[in-house]
Amino acid sequence: FPVTIAGWNVSGQSSYGTSPLTASTAAANTTVGSLTKGTGFATGGTAASRAWGYGTSTTAANTTSSATAIANNSFFTFTVKANTGYTLSLSAISTFDYRRSANGAQSGLLQYQINSGSFVDIATVSFSSTSSSGAAIGSTSLSGITALQNLPATTTVTFRCVLFTTAGTGGAWYIFDRANSSADDFAVTGTVTSAASAPSAPTITGITPGNGQLSVAFTAGADGGSAITNYKYSTNGGSSFTWNTCSCLS
Repeated sequence: FPVTIAGWNVSGQSSYGTSPLTASTAAANTTVGSLTKGTGFATGGTAASRAWGYGTSTTAANTTSSATAIANNSFFTFTVKANTGYTLSLSAISTFDYRRSANGAQSGLLQYQINSGSFVDIATVSFSSTSSSGAAIGSTSLSGITALQNLPATTTVTFRCVLFTTAGTGGAWYIFDRANSSADDFAVTGTVTSAASAPSAPTITGITPGNGQLSVAFTAGADGGSAITNYKYSTNGGSSFTWNTCSCLS
C-alpha cells in the first residue's frame, strides 16, 4: 500500500518559512531533498503564521503565465529517490494545503524532472480560495506516469510547483497548516520495494547415480530478494543449460 514518501508539516514556520526546509516525513530507504524556494519568492510584508511561502511587497514583476513564472523563478522544488538496493514508485501528491491573498498565486503548474532531463508537466492546479482559514487541493495522481514508477537508486526525481496569477502583483501565497496540527500539509505518497538482484548459484551437496540417471542434492543460494522458482542444469560442462522439468533435480 502507498505510504508517505515525503511530507512537510509547516505548523512551526514563521516569517514566510525556512528555505531549504527539511522534510518532516521521509519514507524508510529513500532520500528526500529539502523544500526549496526559487529566488522569485520574496518576503516583504507581514507573514502569516503556520505558513511557508512568499510575501506581499516585492514579488516577481510579472507571473501571469507559467512560462513567465519559471523565468522569474516563481516556484518551489524538492527531490526524492530510492536508496541503494530499493526501487521507488510514486502514487500521488496526496496532500496540498494552501492559503493565499486576493493577489496571491491563483494557479500552480506541477512538474517533474528525471535526473538532469527536461521538466515534464503533470497538471495545473487551482488555488481558488482566498479564505484566511486556508483550503486544500484534492489528490493529484502520479500512478499513471510510467516515468515515475519502479525507479532505481540511480534515479533522482525533482518536483517543481510553478506559481502564477492574473490577479495582479503584491500578493501572498503559502503552503499552510490548515488543520492547525502536526500532520503533513504537503505530501507525496508511493511505495518502496527491495530491488531484486540475480540469485547466487546453488551449492551441490551430493550426487546419487542410478540406472541411466542421477540425483543431485544441493543447497539453494541467496535469492537476491525474489523467490527462486526453478533451476537450470547442464550435462555437457556448461555448454548449454536445460530448465528443470522433473523431480530428478532437488
